[in-house]
Amino acid sequence: MNARINHARRLDVLEDNIVEIGLLECEASAVFSTVVCPTLLPPEELPTVHGISVDELRQGPCFAVAFHRMVSFIRNLMEMAIQAPDDSSCDECAALTLSESPPLVVIVGHNIYRFDLPILLSECHRNAIPFDVLEQWCFMDTLEICRLLDSGLSGGCVKLQCLLRTFLGPQDSLCAHRALDDCYALRGVIGAIAFRLGLTLRGLVRQFSVAMCATACLEQLSSLM
Repeated sequence: MNARINHARRLDVLEDNIVEIGLLECEASAVFSTVVCPTLLPPEELPTVHGISVDELRQGPCFAVAFHRMVSFIRNLMEMAIQAPDDSSCDECAALTLSESPPLVVIVGHNIYRFDLPILLSECHRNAIPFDVLEQWCFMDTLEICRLLDSGLSGGCVKLQCLLRTFLGPQDSLCAHRALDDCYALRGVIGAIAFRLGLTLRGLVRQFSVAMCATACLEQLSSLM
């Protein structure tokens, strides 16, 4: 998962808006991507990290609609996983399902614990969207994994673009800070890490995925408001 935020100043979990959401199924056989029209559009001349134009933002749905579509996408993948025949080749697939019944959803992101997930929870809270679906999923932060690795393995830099160059070399076709492109970059990085550690993607994800307590997160958000 990757979510891009609308900000040209220091990130504010309580005020900033998600402007793009991207998801990539573990085998890259299904993708979800949408821009999200924020509550307040930024001035056209305001520089942004993501580089998404105001005109493109205007064409996107509001957060509530985008979130509903994202959840539907994941649920459809779960149904497909349940119906799919048992195939040993799926051992290499781990980003979303781990062959439980029902399948366990694992959302993987780089710095997801301090960036994507807090903003996602805040947006849900501001839009009166229940957290129950998020509590059904697990999450894994590849930044935490990279920080546990020897610096020589990660090239000494744990930023996603640095890791991508270290493991896979230059990837000129990917646009940094666009959500779906970052998903492709992350999949390449986590696959390379799993290979170097002698693990399958499934094994790596299983060891580092954690469940989320939405109630505790909501209490923390409320204390800041």
